[in-house]
Amino acid sequence: MKKILYIIIFIGTCAGSTFGQTYSAYIKAAEEAVVQKNYYAAYQYLQEAYAFDTTRLDLAFESAEMARMYDAYNFAEKWYSKVVERDENNEYPTATYFLGEMQQRQGLYQKAINNFNIYLSEHEGEDEYFTAKAKKELSSSEFSIDQLENPDLSVEVKHLGAVNTQFSEVGALEKDGELFYSSLRFQEEKPKDAKNPKYLAKILVSENEGAGEPDPALNDDSRITSHTTFSSKSNKIFYTLCDYTEGNEIKCDLYYRNVESKGKYGAPVKLPDYINDATYTTTQPAVGIDPETNKEILYFVSNRPGGKGKYDIWYTIIDDNMNMTQPMNLDSINTIENDATPFFHNPSNTLYFSSQGYQGLGGYDIYRAEKINGEYGEIEHLENQVNSSYDDIYYTINNDMLTAHFSSNRESSMYIEDAIEACCFDIFKAKYEPVNLDLNALTCEEIGGNQKKLLGATVVLVNAKTGEVIDSIMNATDDAHRFELERNKEYLIIAKKEHFVSDTVTLSTKKVYKSKTFTKKICLLAKTLELDVFTFDKATRRDLAGATVTIEDLTDGTSDEITDFNADGNDFTFTVKEGHSYKITANRPNYNTEVVTLNTLEAEVVDGRIRQDIYLSFGLLSKPIALHFDNDKPNSKSVATKTKLDYASTFESYYKRKDLFVKRAADSPEEIENFFETEVKGGYDTLQIFMGLIQEVLDSGESLEITVRGFTSPLASSAYNLYLGQRRVSSVRNELRKYNDGALIPYLDSNKLMVTDISYGETLVPEQVSDSSTNQKKSVYGLDASRERRVEIIGVNQIIVK
Repeated sequence: MKKILYIIIFIGTCAGSTFGQTYSAYIKAAEEAVVQKNYYAAYQYLQEAYAFDTTRLDLAFESAEMARMYDAYNFAEKWYSKVVERDENNEYPTATYFLGEMQQRQGLYQKAINNFNIYLSEHEGEDEYFTAKAKKELSSSEFSIDQLENPDLSVEVKHLGAVNTQFSEVGALEKDGELFYSSLRFQEEKPKDAKNPKYLAKILVSENEGAGEPDPALNDDSRITSHTTFSSKSNKIFYTLCDYTEGNEIKCDLYYRNVESKGKYGAPVKLPDYINDATYTTTQPAVGIDPETNKEILYFVSNRPGGKGKYDIWYTIIDDNMNMTQPMNLDSINTIENDATPFFHNPSNTLYFSSQGYQGLGGYDIYRAEKINGEYGEIEHLENQVNSSYDDIYYTINNDMLTAHFSSNRESSMYIEDAIEACCFDIFKAKYEPVNLDLNALTCEEIGGNQKKLLGATVVLVNAKTGEVIDSIMNATDDAHRFELERNKEYLIIAKKEHFVSDTVTLSTKKVYKSKTFTKKICLLAKTLELDVFTFDKATRRDLAGATVTIEDLTDGTSDEITDFNADGNDFTFTVKEGHSYKITANRPNYNTEVVTLNTLEAEVVDGRIRQDIYLSFGLLSKPIALHFDNDKPNSKSVATKTKLDYASTFESYYKRKDLFVKRAADSPEEIENFFETEVKGGYDTLQIFMGLIQEVLDSGESLEITVRGFTSPLASSAYNLYLGQRRVSSVRNELRKYNDGALIPYLDSNKLMVTDISYGETLVPEQVSDSSTNQKKSVYGLDASRERRVEIIGVNQIIVK
């Protein structure tokens, strides 16, 4: 492919009639044509020689080689196929490899895969270069099949018919509405060999995609003039001047001119000798701006020593005075194959270039690499509408990235001889449709395998290659965060919120060919703390086992309560969310329930843990137990403070008089009925349960004090009523002694169960309670008076022995 790099396709002529009729003459002519690198002529001579002796396998192989060298892939495939079929002695092992390559170049990828596999199965390891090459092209062919199944429909490739000719047109660059390019269709005006004039390239300028005209201010009529590029300020134009050396070999050097005005240039200035090598070619200039230093960089291509492969991309840094650094090899881009035609797109800091050394569709493919923090990033293969199985080179793209130009020798290009289907490069225009890409990042909270919307989260969009923060959005009222995206980018999407663990997801817009809205759901886990709850007896400060602790998230009302019971210890551990408040409820049989509120932001956190101590006070009562009595009972008209009756006896006789109270009370029958069933009988039933609880506690070794107080209605005198209240308390004491066949007597006698009386008589009677002896409907049978005739068990406390 050297002729591509030299910007020359030498057009030979079939000289069959020139060399008489002898076999040896054709062989000699073919050999001379090869020396001159006129592969087309060599192919024609070999065809004539082969006609003399079709058994000559060497001539078939050389015919295939010559056809390959001038890019006649179909002819080369035919001849390599003949060699493979007839090579019984395995004299031409590379024929199988090249047969696969020629099929690959024509887009016959499955056939190419088959032949690359055959070559590797028969010859792997025999030749290090071809073994590696076969593996690379095998991978590329498999890659190509996959690529063609997903074409980029956003780009339309158009052949610029008026610009192109049957010769090669390359190096298109759009500048200020004009298209600069080079065409290899001009002949020497004063050739050294008048019979075989050399072909020259000239720089042409096209308007409105019409046929270009040579730029007389730039071209040298005696030399190959090509490859235009402008400085970043457009005040200089760089280009290449080349000369023939031996045969069709050429050597190129770089020049620049000052741009004085449109179409007018200063004198040509050759770049320094350390840029233009005395022995090797220096060609294909491209100017870009270093995004880090803001200095101009001149990229170029050369086959000089010190590179990685054949033709490499090199660069030099230019200062404001046109001083240039020593050239440096762009080794992060170059391969062991040919790398060529660089173009730097300043708005995106991206280098475009062509290469034979990367995975591609075949031949030269176009690639790009973004420059990030002084380094080139991932090498990316361009769209499969732009790249083809043929050679695709000289890619340039406008600042808006909607229009690009490149050259290719693909099937739609013009041929000098249609029957041969080889040569030449034509200019193509790629028109990119705008592709609108958006992201809707939805934030949610992950809760035990379930998800719910997370409001107030911030989502940050970051360029994954550069680390640049592109945008940041906090949405206090919704879970949606919307961003605009660019094509061919890699993004990091970071979601975060205070008291939550941040999370990051990735998104690539590479190979996205249609407008699209991406939706990414990012669920965050709340940062958690360990809450250690300890329960204690409030009076003794001792560990309190057997408690139940429940926590309720007050910040998040949708969360379920969490309850834990510890029969053997006083410690409980819960996982709570940072920044939330919690209601903590502790309860235990025979103890009063305790409730505390915990704000995790205000609590002391040690090594990710919060400690909460809860002290429970002993209590068998959630509320006082009211025990009701009949009027002036027990022991009517007595001034004694004690009675032999137990409460059950007074209850039974009182309960039997319910109908009389219903009949005589000033209150409604329904109210009196409800009082007797709910309060009178209900109090008695509750007392039985209460005494059972007391026995359980006492049997466990505890000592208890019960506090009671007696009440009366105001019908009698205050002094009498005080005695009456004390007798009623006495009946409750007697009830305790009688319970369960005297089970509580040992505790009462040993003061392990004490009853403290704080009777009030009528001193606390509300004013509305009647004391009229003549209005017994109210003062005896009325509901208000009946409720005052009672004893209340108001407290149960442990007796602490110190």
